[in-house]
Amino acid sequence: MHGHDALHSFPTDANLVLELSTVFDALCMTKTEPHFTAWLADGPISKGEHLSLPIPQYEITKARPDDLTLLPAIELAAARLLVGHAPGSVLAQTTSAGDFERSQRDGHLLVARANDIPVGFAHVKVLAPGILHLDEIDVHPEHGRRGVGMRLVKSVCALAEIEGFRSVTLTTFRNVRWNMPFYTKAGFEVVPHV
Repeated sequence: MHGHDALHSFPTDANLVLELSTVFDALCMTKTEPHFTAWLADGPISKGEHLSLPIPQYEITKARPDDLTLLPAIELAAARLLVGHAPGSVLAQTTSAGDFERSQRDGHLLVARANDIPVGFAHVKVLAPGILHLDEIDVHPEHGRRGVGMRLVKSVCALAEIEGFRSVTLTTFRNVRWNMPFYTKAGFEVVPHV
């Protein structure tokens, strides 16, 4: 799910953007255990038979320098979920290497790993004193719907709390049906325009 950078292409009066924020009491005070969903394999098994595949173990860590070249592929794969909701030019955008490098050095780039391979990330920026902004969160679709995105969001909130931020904000597409329920479940609320 693309955050702030992906939205620069839209006119500000298009009402396509929701501004969301959360208070730490509502979100970051509880720890979440990993949630994994098993899946079935299609292929050389008879109808009615089930083949269980190993479920990868996920961990969230701060990004390492060698992760940075792998993140644009995750960005592009996740962007495919927004086809029909965002212009093609937005779907083809990736975060610059310089932005990733700065955020990694600052400790503001978190990576979700499966078997030590990046499969998702959360990129945050400091927008104002006391406010950490979740600029972008992406999970490769092959690892979607297993709680990885929620763990990334909760890790961002934990990072913000440790670093002394009062709140976490983000912007998202208003017309993507799964965005609002996801962020609401995470404890975010719409911030009215002032």
